[in-house]
Amino acid sequence: MAKRFAISSLVTVSLILGNLTLSSPSSAAPITKAAAVKQLRKDVKPVVAALAKFGVKVKKWNNSTPVAAVASAMKPLGTAFQNFSFALLRVSWPRNARADVRAVYFATSPIVADINSVAALNGNDSTAISAWVSGMEKDVAAWENAIVLVEHDLGLRVG
Repeated sequence: MAKRFAISSLVTVSLILGNLTLSSPSSAAPITKAAAVKQLRKDVKPVVAALAKFGVKVKKWNNSTPVAAVASAMKPLGTAFQNFSFALLRVSWPRNARADVRAVYFATSPIVADINSVAALNGNDSTAISAWVSGMEKDVAAWENAIVLVEHDLGLRVG
């Protein structure tokens, strides 16, 4: 019997991920804040696109959706997050944003690990699914908080 994944868990993760909005960075000699903002926006676009595609798929699922289908649908999302983190490394960020950009980079790894681990879940084990969703929520919140700090460093957020 195929593993199943509770739709409520998928909707929760999709909503969490779908609420992420960024302003963008990436280079060699330190780039200006304006260039960093432009780069951050460019680098995050594939993540936003992958989130949108994932959200469309989630809406079509139900409680009998196999875990394998969920894992397959999450692969592009994992790839987008991974590529985003690699893009961060290719830029010489403004000095005041460097520490927070590093924090974003390190906060991305647990999300990728969460996405990669979904295939191992037993879709009939609500406790395991709940723990996975909680872990994903925690990791996404940490990532989002790190992004907010970078946005603040780049002058995109006040206060």
